[in-house]
Amino acid sequence: MFLKVSWIDISEGIIYPAYFLEVVAVSVKKYKTLAIYDVVETKRRNKLVKCLQHYLIRIQKSAFEGDITPKQCKTLAKNAGSIIDPQEDLLRIYVIYDVGKLYDWGKRKAQPEEVIIV
Repeated sequence: MFLKVSWIDISEGIIYPAYFLEVVAVSVKKYKTLAIYDVVETKRRNKLVKCLQHYLIRIQKSAFEGDITPKQCKTLAKNAGSIIDPQEDLLRIYVIYDVGKLYDWGKRKAQPEEVIIV
């Protein structure tokens, strides 16, 4: 019996076997993350929205959610936190680690297509 291996070329011309990429993708832990905000000034609000859209998906006018890695979560908190004025604005980022429940009702926003490496 032979094992059929397909090879995938990613970043910097390095070629990896497809099964290696599957293992890497599965082993990367992601956390369900919810960010809500109330920002007074339009310029700051637009800058914050751009920052949040880089990591998360907008689900309401002032709410974003998504599945991101712990490293992305730290970067998001650092970048987004530096944009707001703590005297006037509100930004909350909720991170759901290993255990949590999500009850979901109602119309869903279109989700971007997931990238599946085979």
